[in-house]
Amino acid sequence: MMKKPLVYNIHIEEYAVHRVMRQFHRYQDSPLPVTYIIPIDIHGWTRQGGVGLVTQWGPRMVSHVEMWADALEDLVQEDRLHSNDAFAAYLQWYFPRTWTRLMHVPRQTPTETASLTQTYPRSRDVSFDIAYDVIAAVQATMRTGV
Repeated sequence: MMKKPLVYNIHIEEYAVHRVMRQFHRYQDSPLPVTYIIPIDIHGWTRQGGVGLVTQWGPRMVSHVEMWADALEDLVQEDRLHSNDAFAAYLQWYFPRTWTRLMHVPRQTPTETASLTQTYPRSRDVSFDIAYDVIAAVQATMRTGV
């Protein structure tokens, strides 16, 4: 698990493995350490624009590609296993820094037999309904700014 920016075509993105340690059953550190930060202007790069931009991609990408030469020296060395206490500390750090919407999602989708008047069992759409309600709430919050 290394910490180098991912380079694909003309796109450069941070690979932040330290943010997803729990997915690898490893200790999730908090607060998160700062690693390489992609300069904001890179996200504005396109293949459209002025004359000669297409031929300038090589020089623009060289420094990011060269970082991979020492990728084996910039590894996440985390041998501690995941613990619920560490993850709770991470969530306590994370929630105030992001917009969150917490909801209960049943572990198992309820099952039912469709009645004669239904085309299919309605219970399979419960997750879609929840997602739709959350999206509507986020849109309302963004409109009002509250």
